Amino acid sequence: MTTSEQTRRAAWDAIQHRLNSFQCLVLGTIKAFGDDGATDEGLWNAMRTKPLASVVARRNELVKFGYVVDSGRTRRNFSGCHATAWVAVREGQGELFAPATQADRRTP
Repeated sequence: MTTSEQTRRAAWDAIQHRLNSFQCLVLGTIKAFGDDGATDEGLWNAMRTKPLASVVARRNELVKFGYVVDSGRTRRNFSGCHATAWVAVREGQGELFAPATQADRRTP
């Protein structure tokens, strides 16, 4: 494991005890989208879980806690409207995570 991977894993381990399991699931899924970011509907569709409102509420909490930010980009959602693409913050800039690697996509 490289130093960067160790740093990412340590950061993840440090926050897991502060976030509930559903917040961790949402954050892990957002990380899996990498620099492309996830719209709320895209996130919900990828998770195939609780109602959209629950996913959006957890994503909002992650934004409030500083783990997720607006990427500055939008994409069309399922209804054709433009939606914000959300990304997990990156390490090295006062942020927590580097872009997701293929290995990261398998486990949050």
